[in-house]
Amino acid sequence: MLDGHPAITNATPTLVINGSRYGGGDGCNGGSGGSDDGPPVAKLDGSIYFDFSSYLQTLKLCVDPEGVIDQADRYQSALKEARRYEVRDERLIIMDGGGVVRIVLYPKPALPGKSESLVDSTWRFLPGESEVGGDAPFVLSFLDPDLALAETSCGDYIIRHGTDDGSRAMFQSGPLVEYRSDCPTDRAYAQDSSLRALGRLREFAVQRDGEAPRLMMQTYLGKFAAFEPVRRDTPGIFDGKWTLWAFGELEVNQLHGAILAMDMSPVISGTEVTANFRPAGISGETFCGPYDYVNPWETMVGADGQIATLGLPPYERHHCSESRDISEQEKLYFEILSRLKTFRASQGYLIAYDREDRILIFRSSEDRP
Repeated sequence: MLDGHPAITNATPTLVINGSRYGGGDGCNGGSGGSDDGPPVAKLDGSIYFDFSSYLQTLKLCVDPEGVIDQADRYQSALKEARRYEVRDERLIIMDGGGVVRIVLYPKPALPGKSESLVDSTWRFLPGESEVGGDAPFVLSFLDPDLALAETSCGDYIIRHGTDDGSRAMFQSGPLVEYRSDCPTDRAYAQDSSLRALGRLREFAVQRDGEAPRLMMQTYLGKFAAFEPVRRDTPGIFDGKWTLWAFGELEVNQLHGAILAMDMSPVISGTEVTANFRPAGISGETFCGPYDYVNPWETMVGADGQIATLGLPPYERHHCSESRDISEQEKLYFEILSRLKTFRASQGYLIAYDREDRILIFRSSEDRP
């Protein structure tokens, strides 16, 4: 209910409150606001306040045959004027400073299935079983708690995802790392039709009651996207033959550990960088020639996800190529390689992090389904 009137069918506003932050949709666009270290949006004394100073929202151009845009404006206005709230009869009642009821929200039905971690799993989008997501299948691989890989008909994208107790999925745009020449145009993340729905997916559950598991994701408007599992075996770090796929730098919130932004680059076309990991060292070959780092005194690479390469010579071949781009790629690769601290192998990929929030992403050279 909004100002005493029911919401428009298929354009129902939604609200999620999480401490000092809030988000949801106004029936047209999704958005979020608040701060990471401010006061809670809803306090125990019944007061409520939505801080719009840092509010961000999508810019969807909504069709407005039934007043969807007007409803969105009135909903945001009601949130800005909200001052009190009550929870009564399983409803959230939000009032303005004069005690007038502006918004009445009902709990959203839970997705059928179980909430579980998606890390170390790969899923293929099923257009025929989905209400959102376009008409072309694509694949999502959850490589670690922060990074995922989206493989589409146009290319491969590194994307950020977040989960909260296995019950929420948040996707944010990432760089196109590998472009497929058969795609009609070189599209950015937000323009790839296979991925447009990712930014609106908010909840997920895994259904295991039928013959095959299904990953069901739901937008803030209640529409579904369905995925089926894809089996991918990941070799251990010492068993795989690894080829560098992408590298770059992360901007990380040091307080919460969340990735805020990524500056990633693919390996230069026509070049190849390989790495073979063993407990005592790392060897491989770049465009400029082979390399071999050995630590004869103690383990350099552990099977528990730890790497201790601090102290390795960061770069030895300063003038291996007349190409500035190749020289810069070589230099950055060895700089990151010389300061690695952790790694994670998942779904045929190996992500290695250094001490300055830079990463190397390797792809297994083994054949993958």
